[in-house]
Amino acid sequence: MGNLTVAFLEDQYQILDILSDNEKKVELVKNKLTGQFAVKKHLPLTYLPILEKIKQISSQYLPKIEVICQTDTDLLVYEEFIHGTSLDKELASTDIFSESRVLKWMTMLTAALGELHDLGIIHRDIKPSNIMISADGILKLIDFDASRKYQVQKERDTVNLGTIGYAAPEQFGFAQTDVRSDVYSCGILMWEMLTGQSLIAPEAADTPLKKIALKAAAFDPAQRYQTITQFQMALAEQTSRPPVKQPKTTPAKTAVTEKPATRARRPQVPGFRTMKPWKIILASLFYAIVAFYIVGCVAEMVTKGFATGIVTLLDFLILLLPFYLILTNVGHIWQKFPLLNDRRPMYKILGIFLYVCIWMMIIIVWALFTK
Repeated sequence: MGNLTVAFLEDQYQILDILSDNEKKVELVKNKLTGQFAVKKHLPLTYLPILEKIKQISSQYLPKIEVICQTDTDLLVYEEFIHGTSLDKELASTDIFSESRVLKWMTMLTAALGELHDLGIIHRDIKPSNIMISADGILKLIDFDASRKYQVQKERDTVNLGTIGYAAPEQFGFAQTDVRSDVYSCGILMWEMLTGQSLIAPEAADTPLKKIALKAAAFDPAQRYQTITQFQMALAEQTSRPPVKQPKTTPAKTAVTEKPATRARRPQVPGFRTMKPWKIILASLFYAIVAFYIVGCVAEMVTKGFATGIVTLLDFLILLLPFYLILTNVGHIWQKFPLLNDRRPMYKILGIFLYVCIWMMIIIVWALFTK
């Protein structure tokens, strides 16, 4: 698609926030004409066949793909923005869900997967963070980055994708993934909602719903439900049954159990946001130097006078703050500056170098005039 067409499309949307800034950039945007929110993604060109098929689906349990724009380097994908919360946040705030809620959400999830499987598409990355619960209580399965089409003659996948803890064993090279891989992930997820634990304990499968989850998450694909339809039928059998009440135990006989840990949110301090070791080391050294210098300024206030120490501290902050903002992209400030807001790495590097040089020149001029 021509550059003019891409430019016209991008001009129709206003970027509101950066949802993910990795190699597959994800942005929250707003249509300037309609006022509707959307999610804009930059995806590899190889995703086009899968996305075109998903675009044909009209399901309340899947986000609607509005536009797929092919450029020379990647795909620009605009899809429906889900107003709601992710399932991982729901799990973090509630240890165990009621059976009625689990049954309701699993019925919706399997319905979404049924739409995909009917087109020969396997999701391959079913996990709490890829599931949204809309404001009106509808479950939406999102993020098709790991999806692929099943190939009959293939023994194993070319690329192994998925999330450890939820991905089926065959997704790590044991065999080719098929619809039963999604069944496995659903079983793990269902067990976690029922028990608060993602590690399945067969001896704890003491209710019909837990037994369904246990069968779905069998290590051997042949022991699982062979299709998502079979999984749906097993769930449907439970809708007419009353919820199973957990046996009551007296305090004296109740074993002391450790409350499942909630998912810790990553810190938002620059240098620690991605938890990459090299960034943590550099950030720790930087913050240690800043702390040391501030302590020195405080000591100067005591020994040379408050005004002298404050001036020294302000000079230091004026010198440091712009570098800190440029290098760390605090508050996604890069989106407000040319070159830095370009998604091509070389342009970002050039932008950082240019703005650092500009600020160095300003500091030199300031120093000359204040001597």
